[in-house]
Amino acid sequence: MKTILVMEEDGAVRESLRAVLEADGYKVMVVSCGPKALAAMDWAAIDLLLLDVTLPLRHGWADYKRIMSGHPSLSVILLNGHADHARAPLPAGARAFLNKPLDVAGLLDLIRRLLEEAHRERPVPAASEQDEERMMKELRLRRARRLSMG
Repeated sequence: MKTILVMEEDGAVRESLRAVLEADGYKVMVVSCGPKALAAMDWAAIDLLLLDVTLPLRHGWADYKRIMSGHPSLSVILLNGHADHARAPLPAGARAFLNKPLDVAGLLDLIRRLLEEAHRERPVPAASEQDEERMMKELRLRRARRLSMG
């Protein structure tokens, strides 16, 4: 199952996107800002990011640059409420600009296409037993840290 991270400040839009994407068979994580998006990426393998770059209280473009610096091969769809952004050239790493309100059928088609393209471009190598052991050890350490902090 593919995982989509939605970074959107508006809670109603976040939850609407979650419902639509989950109904289409995706695992969905939702966050309201860049730092939370980066934290989510530490915990899960994200296949695609929907990012609102016109966050009024946050800096959507700064968050985008920070995310892409750590995850340069991530497929990203930029969301915005300003039609003039959709005519601007796409920044490095972005695959599309979509204006709000979103055309749900168009969004789902675009997501399917981008995920298929990403899969063809970046086939996932099989993990070795050592890789799996390392990953499980790291997850146990993170869980232990989280439990000790809370």
